[in-house]
Amino acid sequence: MAPAETTTPKKALVFVPAPGIGHLVSVMEFAKRLLERDDSFSITMLLMSPPFAHDVTTYVEKLSASHPEFQFLGLPSVTPPPLEDVIACPEHFVSIFIADHKNHVKDMIVNHVLSNKSVKLAGLILDLFCTPFVDVAKDLGVPPYIFFASGAAFLGSMLYLPGRFDNGGVTYKPTDPDSMIPSYINPVPSTVLPSLLFHDGGYSTFVSHARKFMEAKGIIVNTFAELESHAVSYLNGEASVPQVYTVGPVVDLKGNSPVADGSQREEIMNWLDAQPEKSVVFLCFGSQGSFGVPQLKEIALGLEQSGQRVDPERSGLQILASPSLLQITRSVQKSTGRREANREMEDGEMHNVMKLTSVHFRGMTSFLIAWLANFKLLLFAFGKGPLCLDPEISFGRFICVACFPIKITQIPPRKPYQNGHSHENRAQISHSKNGQDGRKIVSVKGNHKSFLNYATKGLLLAMLIATYDHTDSIHPKIMWLLYCFHIYFFLEIFLAMVAYMVRILSGLELEPQFNDPYLSTSLQDFWGRRWNLMVTSILRPIAYEPIFNTCKNLIGVKLAQGMAILGTFVVSALMHELIFYHLGRVRPTWEITWFFLLHGVCLTVEIALKKAVNGRWQFPRPMQTILTIGFVIATGFWLFFPPFVVCKAVDRAIEEYAAVREYLKKAARATSPWLFQ
Repeated sequence: MAPAETTTPKKALVFVPAPGIGHLVSVMEFAKRLLERDDSFSITMLLMSPPFAHDVTTYVEKLSASHPEFQFLGLPSVTPPPLEDVIACPEHFVSIFIADHKNHVKDMIVNHVLSNKSVKLAGLILDLFCTPFVDVAKDLGVPPYIFFASGAAFLGSMLYLPGRFDNGGVTYKPTDPDSMIPSYINPVPSTVLPSLLFHDGGYSTFVSHARKFMEAKGIIVNTFAELESHAVSYLNGEASVPQVYTVGPVVDLKGNSPVADGSQREEIMNWLDAQPEKSVVFLCFGSQGSFGVPQLKEIALGLEQSGQRVDPERSGLQILASPSLLQITRSVQKSTGRREANREMEDGEMHNVMKLTSVHFRGMTSFLIAWLANFKLLLFAFGKGPLCLDPEISFGRFICVACFPIKITQIPPRKPYQNGHSHENRAQISHSKNGQDGRKIVSVKGNHKSFLNYATKGLLLAMLIATYDHTDSIHPKIMWLLYCFHIYFFLEIFLAMVAYMVRILSGLELEPQFNDPYLSTSLQDFWGRRWNLMVTSILRPIAYEPIFNTCKNLIGVKLAQGMAILGTFVVSALMHELIFYHLGRVRPTWEITWFFLLHGVCLTVEIALKKAVNGRWQFPRPMQTILTIGFVIATGFWLFFPPFVVCKAVDRAIEEYAAVREYLKKAARATSPWLFQ
């Protein structure tokens, strides 16, 4: 009788990627390559549900269908840390969120891998943020490996942190001297280090991860030795560093990622196919990568001075590269020589970079053009709104009125006093033109605030910006309160500056957009008479009046008024969602919509209560103001500010302020060096 055949159990590897699409895609690509080289492995993926990131369900389903050899197991959901922790330190937030899965990871391996007699657990492959699971591997008696999606030089900089910390090194400061990090050939300026190393939370988090790297059996790095020969040689020559395995570049060449756009990918590939062989350099800054203006300039100059062809004009490269880099390299290509390019980038490219990448410009252009101008044009199409009041308006003035909060009104011909003087105050008219009916088309000046008022708010805004250098020592809720004042001061000052420029260029006057909203005595007072007045005046004819006129004959005037208010807030909510999308290019979470719906409902109830009470009883005015502003701020903390966290608008704004400040310093040193002697 022949002996029964025995099958050798497959070697099981358990991969635990971080809950982000960029991490999952790179881990999957590495796992697929591993199986292509050695099919004796069995691959199991343990997936966490990301707290904010893209939904990866479709991506995982597609992979599961095309790669049945992979086993995908979803880990039980955990409650993420408080949302304000994201503002204090995103890296610490993510690390705590991942660490809370520790018991679930161990239970899943025990119940679904160790219990399977056809496989033998050979090791855990852990994302760089998943170092808490190194202890799980030790408990199970299997070797842990770290999969490091970045390069070897950056890995070396992380492994450098624990020693620096043990020697008394605290968080970095931009003014610190250059660091001698062994994985880099040259000294590393502090200004080019990741921003997380300038904050206690991020610095200590990366120190902790780096210590856990040392406990791994090996570190798998997404690079290749020919690209980073110095860094790889250094890491493999250090006795205290685990063996480093270079497996890169790991890239999703087929574009299966859920964030890949099919039409864009086809356009990119067609452009690449048309280029000479080995003539394209691919620059990848990561899923959340961004560089400040000085660093982008250095990249652009490096490309230009390399002597190689730089052609960012085609849309394919525009998709591949950062918009900031695209604009800078355009300026290099168009310049007549290298020296001229250097001078142009030093003197004139600040505006070009900011206009494409600035969160401030994105927000304001989204408000003024995507919202305000489109709504005015929609009214214009139906013969309504401010664009219809002057049939002989010039094209330039038409554009100004469409894009800016200019309100042109019609007034009857002036009636003279008995002494022949007009009733009209000429000081209030900035533009006058005879209409066909003998009436005047004017742009009326509002009750403008004094220069001292704007100067005071500008000073307060500067003080607020200065506090952002100390966010680590300020409670997150206090920071959110400061953001409320920041938004108000910035909007009022920005619109005042726009008003001044429009008045100089066209002679038209902009309406004041705010009427001291901090003095509001009710939600009706806040939204109707004090906050963002031009939006209120546009929403009335485009949303409130049509809804009210449609509903009043169906459900009565009282109910129609409530429906019109709610409908108006829904329209406002959708436009704010659009603005937030333009700010961060992230999928809406709809918290903004709930914020405006809540205020719409509360405003409707408030109006009904006012009519019921009919002035017989009310709170003292100071108490009304406290309750109103308190309600706006509290609901803003709850629903309005979290999307700022998701799209990283605050972080980008702080980086922009720092870039502008640095630019102004350099400009001042160049023009007035004697001031700094």
